[in-house]
Amino acid sequence: MATSSGLSPLKVASARFGSDTCVLVAETDQFSPVQHIRSFDSLQIGEPVITIGSPGGFSNTLSNGIISQLRLLDGQKLVQTTAAISGGSSGGGLFDAKGNLIGITTFKIRDAESLNFAISIDEYLKP
Repeated sequence: MATSSGLSPLKVASARFGSDTCVLVAETDQFSPVQHIRSFDSLQIGEPVITIGSPGGFSNTLSNGIISQLRLLDGQKLVQTTAAISGGSSGGGLFDAKGNLIGITTFKIRDAESLNFAISIDEYLKP
């Protein structure tokens, strides 16, 4: 993790390779945790969302859009959004209009417009 004072080591606490998810733990407490999350079942198609990522290495880049669909793919809950998820943005947050974390950005469909996906935060809370 990059911080204003340099790099801080992270350790993988858990990982699910088939679902592109992992939980990282910092050796020192340098984070301001997300205050609120929102479950997949409470999301509505058409509601506004915001992504924060690092496309092309440009950190803390914001993009906005809407939830265009809620999908289940091989049992995994995915939030489809029109908010841009460019290369380098995977692993960033997808937030609702009130700042609640609803997902972690993961991929887009190549050669298609506005077909971007985030893994629902619910998937990270599974035991």
